Amino acid sequence: MPPDYPRLSFRIGGSIGSENENALRRALVDENHDPRLALALLLNVVYGIRVHRIAALKLTDLSVSGGAARIQLGSVGLDLPPVATSWVEIILSGKIDKRRFGGAAHDNTWIFPGYQHGSHQLASSLAARLKNLGAKPAVAHQASSAAIITQVPPAVTARILGISITTAAHWHKLTGDAPAMR
Repeated sequence: MPPDYPRLSFRIGGSIGSENENALRRALVDENHDPRLALALLLNVVYGIRVHRIAALKLTDLSVSGGAARIQLGSVGLDLPPVATSWVEIILSGKIDKRRFGGAAHDNTWIFPGYQHGSHQLASSLAARLKNLGAKPAVAHQASSAAIITQVPPAVTARILGISITTAAHWHKLTGDAPAMR
């Protein structure tokens, strides 16, 4: 029988950490920041979206209407803060190219194109890029998820975070909220 290994438990509450706050703050004010990475930081740090879901986002998941940016996460649409509108416009304009060996530089499918045509960037590569900016994606996801859990019903939490409704309801129960009352 294989040895049991310790699992990380989900902690309710906590801080997103000064590293994540500083990385996000730099992304918000530095105009030379890659807009894709700034969007990834925003989605991870503020909305608690896991890096593997961010890496798999398609250009069709983004839109700008009436001067407001929006992202579609499965069946849930999120209105992004005004600061993200310019990032989304740049991403959708196609000004960001990915240099690849022996192929077209521009990808018309993925926000984070991979090195292989037709595939998105690996989540581990995106996480490493976010870490190079000073962020800690796992810590940000956990703290942001805890905040979301206490503010929205379990069904919406499940869709935003990409977890099962049963798990979301269990987490709501751990916070002392009564999801049935929402």
